[in-house]
Amino acid sequence: MKAVHSTVSACGLLLLVSLFGCRPKPSVIVDSSLIDDGGGRKPEDFPELAADVFAGMDGRIKLTAEEVKGRNTWNLWCGGDEQFWDRMAREGFGLFDLLKTLDSRKRKQRLEDFGLINQPDFKTASNPDRHGLWIDEGTEPEGIDPKVFGRPTGVMGFRLFENPEFTGDAVKRWEANLEPGTREAKKFYEDADYAVHQDLVRPYRVGVSCSSCHIAFHPCNPPVDPTQPK
Repeated sequence: MKAVHSTVSACGLLLLVSLFGCRPKPSVIVDSSLIDDGGGRKPEDFPELAADVFAGMDGRIKLTAEEVKGRNTWNLWCGGDEQFWDRMAREGFGLFDLLKTLDSRKRKQRLEDFGLINQPDFKTASNPDRHGLWIDEGTEPEGIDPKVFGRPTGVMGFRLFENPEFTGDAVKRWEANLEPGTREAKKFYEDADYAVHQDLVRPYRVGVSCSSCHIAFHPCNPPVDPTQPK
């Protein structure tokens, strides 16, 4: 009996090795936005960002060039996880949808409700954007490639990426449900049955960087208004 057990264990180990063992390292990083044409992006297509984008953070301490790159990565780099969070929104039965979390009309509630830090120099949107979504309005320093790092959402650590699947019939379906006149995506925000449908392709994917969970106000110098930090 012991011999039979050992044989079965050995066979199981060999199966695991064959399935998950050493494999050739891929020559390119597959990028979902280029899947249709069979392309991909190489590591050099994702350069570190040398500009000191967040010079106002950390008490304006002087950082080395490498430390600046590290802070940029901490705040901006999502590593492709926007694909995961998009899938969670579409297959999570309405339990999780970051686009709804970013609803600009709830900017003043984010810290209390979710512990999220609003990005300085951004404000509540005055109107929905071109896709009918409420995204904070503001400007971000130049030099940040949106194809690599996404664009700002008004929340530190959350980045918006154009959804490569938002084409053709997906666009028509989304456009057909915008409110006449206001062109607000009201059905997306308020109709649970519509929003949780697995076939609903959203215009954006939301990426999450490390800082979204770890960034915080300086305990000795907190902002006067935590919902509108400077």
